[in-house]
Amino acid sequence: MGLSNNIKNILEQNYKAIVNDVPFLEILVDLRTESVLSDAEVTQLRQCGDNKYAGFEFIIILKSRSDAEFFKFCKVLKDTTIENVQCLGRTLENSAGDRSQAQEDTLRDLPKTPESDYVTREKFNNTICEQLKVIDKFGGRVLVYGMAGSGKTVAVCQAVRQLFQQNYFQSHGCHWIKIGKLI
Repeated sequence: MGLSNNIKNILEQNYKAIVNDVPFLEILVDLRTESVLSDAEVTQLRQCGDNKYAGFEFIIILKSRSDAEFFKFCKVLKDTTIENVQCLGRTLENSAGDRSQAQEDTLRDLPKTPESDYVTREKFNNTICEQLKVIDKFGGRVLVYGMAGSGKTVAVCQAVRQLFQQNYFQSHGCHWIKIGKLI
């Protein structure tokens, strides 16, 4: 997928500060916890030894990720105890602006849902959310079927968006495919 051009430009503009100020070797576990890095990438960056070189390698890895991972990186920076690194995290996040573009990149082809005049079916929504959490963790698909106009699309879209806000579907995104009539 890769970062959007906007985020790439922000990284380039702040490259020196990122490489010089961020204690990459100290925040590797936090980056792994937020699913920005894999276990193998943490090991790779630890082997760099030098913090600046680890920063250089991290930026290469981050450029292959989605905008959502960039925002997670900003969160890790903001959560450090080092004031100038916290400030850098806020600066990067503010420069990137609204997360809605990152959401649109991650939630591919997810239909828009009504903002009002829709009654949420709590039990149905919870069932969908639980199944989607399993799919996010282990992979897979979900098929929802029923009578036309019964609210299947709206319910599933709401569940996906709700889970996205809870940081699910960040690493691989969510692909919506409309099958149409099966009969």
